[in-house]
Amino acid sequence: MPAPSLPQEIFDKITDQYAFGFDSLRPIKTLSLASRRRFLQRCRFHIFGSLKVVTDVSPRTMAMLESSPSLLTHVRKLSLVFDISNYQGPTRMDRAQRISQVIDKITGLVTLSIVPTMNSVFGPKQRVEAFQGPMKDSMARFFTLPTLANLRISGFDIDNTIFIQIPHHPLHLNHLQVLWLDRQIEFLEGNDARDDTTTQFWRLRYLKSSGEVMSTIDCLLRPCLNPVYPNLVQLELNIGSVKAHINALSIVNNSPALEILQLSYYVHDEPDYVYQCYSEMMMSGRTIPSIQSLCFVEL
Repeated sequence: MPAPSLPQEIFDKITDQYAFGFDSLRPIKTLSLASRRRFLQRCRFHIFGSLKVVTDVSPRTMAMLESSPSLLTHVRKLSLVFDISNYQGPTRMDRAQRISQVIDKITGLVTLSIVPTMNSVFGPKQRVEAFQGPMKDSMARFFTLPTLANLRISGFDIDNTIFIQIPHHPLHLNHLQVLWLDRQIEFLEGNDARDDTTTQFWRLRYLKSSGEVMSTIDCLLRPCLNPVYPNLVQLELNIGSVKAHINALSIVNNSPALEILQLSYYVHDEPDYVYQCYSEMMMSGRTIPSIQSLCFVEL
């Protein structure tokens, strides 16, 4: 008697449990060979779910792009580590073109991490645009993907001299749930970014910010006239200046559903800046509001 046929959802559940039980991809690759009909597609979901691009696209990824570009549609987590100095030389357009060709095939991205590195030193207080040429348009498209829920952007931390500029304004990323901004970052503002009439709510539930970005995070404060932070549950901010302190309290005061609040005042060149923050708070009347849902505070 033939075995009864099971719905595909059962095989997908088996594949998911099997994939989560191992740190290595080797077992799930072996399972993909068991049945092309029952296991292959779901195994690809796990095998190609994460992609890391360091400086340039690897030959293996380029081979995938040329032979089976549909496999890149399984990528849900992308870590982009690029050398900003490589984009200043004569081969920068070739590198940018290759990376752009890959990321243009990724349509279901959920988690994006952007971490730049550098091999050369730029001038003091220089603004460096993070993406140039074809990569600029590709990354701008990434930021508008409705599937993108988790975003981490890191800048440089070299004597506070380099600011990474991002080619999209975060005001319109109303689909995000987790946003982590680190070190020196600035957002390039288009004309539409200056429109304060937006009524779209953010779905943002977790916001983490550290480094100099807390002093340039004003672009996230402009829409505070509208309730864009109603779903914010956890707020973790590192503060290193009076301006960063003012920005942090502005966000706190516009987060009515906040449950976890962590404010860290880190060591700074100005030894009395914490006292200045306290003095500013006393003079302006700014304080942490009474939020009914707030259950954990760390200062």
